[in-house]
Amino acid sequence: MNEEGPARDHARRNRIIAVTASAITVVAIIFAFAADYLGIGAKWMHSAAELLLLAELVGLIVLERHQLFEPVSEAVGDIKSDTTKLLSTMDALDPLQIRDALASLADHVNNSGQLRMFVSPSEVAAAMTRALREALARDQTTPQIYRFGSFSGRSAFTDYTDAIPERKQLQEAVVSFFVLPDGEGDPRARRWSLRSFVGLATVEDLDRYVESMRPLYDQRPANVELKFVAVQSVNATLAPRTITDREAFLVYDDGRSTMRWGLALQGPDYTALVAQWYDDIWAKIPPENLVYSHAGWNDKALDLVRRQVEALAAARDLKSV
Repeated sequence: MNEEGPARDHARRNRIIAVTASAITVVAIIFAFAADYLGIGAKWMHSAAELLLLAELVGLIVLERHQLFEPVSEAVGDIKSDTTKLLSTMDALDPLQIRDALASLADHVNNSGQLRMFVSPSEVAAAMTRALREALARDQTTPQIYRFGSFSGRSAFTDYTDAIPERKQLQEAVVSFFVLPDGEGDPRARRWSLRSFVGLATVEDLDRYVESMRPLYDQRPANVELKFVAVQSVNATLAPRTITDREAFLVYDDGRSTMRWGLALQGPDYTALVAQWYDDIWAKIPPENLVYSHAGWNDKALDLVRRQVEALAAARDLKSV
């Protein structure tokens, strides 16, 4: 009932505009006919006819505006109202409710067979550990690339809040791919090379990552390449994290921690697609940012990345002033 009232008002207004425009048109035609063909009346009659026709045009434009744009404006207003309600509802949700919702979504996703969802850092880390161990255990007939990436601005191996045991197991699984100069390690790792990039937003994260990983890289693995890239700030991102020969993991990081949740895509088609995405990112990072290779740590590249991170941090501070 309340909606019918405004609709009737709009229809009445439109009819009034249409009738007025018609009346103006009739009067303008009479004035023009009298002035031009019958020679009746003063010179101003022709100009008056033109003004009346202009007034009619304005009236029709107003009518079209109400008919065409008002419904759109009302729809946009409804969408804005609904979005505001949705955001208010999300703000009011308890984190446990969000976790339960993600778990329910994961149940539906996992039924697809080629896609699995993990809803906590511990689940993500455990799944990637399992994938790495299975990949290394398979008999590979051609050289393979294990790709690892972290682009959110946080160090992927140094910012776990609730997955410490799983973090250690994941780190051990990564190290098992190292080909060491003394010949130690799993001989199947010789079929693999490791390619890794890490986005860093602060000097503290840069130092923390190097400090945590230096004992491992000081073993001088010969099949590892590592690039650092300075990022503007810690961002919420869903990006490739771990890619083997058969599985690809997309992991979500945000400002609070890494590996909040993740997706595992299984099968050669998915793996090739995500690997291409990863390789595009890798290619865009300059070779000058290669901080580790078979030659060992590149101190010049580390200093370059440090200056880049410091410059972005200084720019952030200026914006915040």
